[in-house]
Amino acid sequence: MPTLSVILPLFNDQTRVQRCLDSLSSQTLEDIEILIINDSSTDNSVSIAEAHIAKDPRFKLFHSENKGAYACRNLGLRHAKGKYIGFIDSDDWMENNGYESLVTGCETQTTDSSLCSSSRYLEKDGTFSKHFHFDDWPEKIEMNEEYIHKINGGLWNKVYKSENIRRINLKFSAYRIGADLDFNWRYYLSFPKVAIIKKPMYVYTLRNNSIVTKPVGKQSLDIIKVYRDLKFHLIQNRKFKQYKSPFYKIACRRLGERMIVEKKILPLFMFMTVRWLGPEFIIFFAKESLTQITRSFRNHVMKLNKVTNEGE
Repeated sequence: MPTLSVILPLFNDQTRVQRCLDSLSSQTLEDIEILIINDSSTDNSVSIAEAHIAKDPRFKLFHSENKGAYACRNLGLRHAKGKYIGFIDSDDWMENNGYESLVTGCETQTTDSSLCSSSRYLEKDGTFSKHFHFDDWPEKIEMNEEYIHKINGGLWNKVYKSENIRRINLKFSAYRIGADLDFNWRYYLSFPKVAIIKKPMYVYTLRNNSIVTKPVGKQSLDIIKVYRDLKFHLIQNRKFKQYKSPFYKIACRRLGERMIVEKKILPLFMFMTVRWLGPEFIIFFAKESLTQITRSFRNHVMKLNKVTNEGE
């Protein structure tokens, strides 16, 4: 059994996947398998992957029927043999000692998972910046209502115990947006002990055509469905009262981001939000939005006052 299985969905990313694969080849954690799940690519991505497989038997290639990242990850979970599971996106990369640090964190802190800080690479101008940083967090936390809404919803800067994933039969939901967040919440609600690696190990690429910044039309309604399903899961497990505030906070943030992008279907987006999450959430959303506007205005006034005082 390898120590770690890394699952890599791959679809038409020939200009970036080489960098990702090279970072995996050079990991200081050598007892690792990399499961490349080709999602019916039509460019040169598969040839690049096959070149790595030819020189490194730790790389394995599987094929999916163009159903999206969620299906690729589920296929990867079925074939993964590692004690721990990690996920990486084909346009990103992990620092050489990244996975060793994440696994060591789990082992030394006796936790169910671990996560690391990340840097962001802005593709349009080749610059790096801070992304998710956990400098002021303890080295070990319980992923409870205090923390769960503060982390990123992505999979890529984390590792999970594979036996825990199997124990609760955890799979990725068939949503194009938000399936990763759904996976994380369900895992953390059952296995909350997390090791924190404060050093940035993962590099996240913000592409020019990222789904984060471009409208995707009715497909964006998937994120509302994710929160609808999560709310039902919390209620079903009698945890909604405990997690209602952080659940609403992260839903406000993520749905607010989509509303800014999805201007053409905003009325439909708002209607489905009310229908699936209920009036209580809309009231919370309105209050949270007002708080954010007030805070932004206050900060703006403080900056103006500072400039005025410095000019006197």
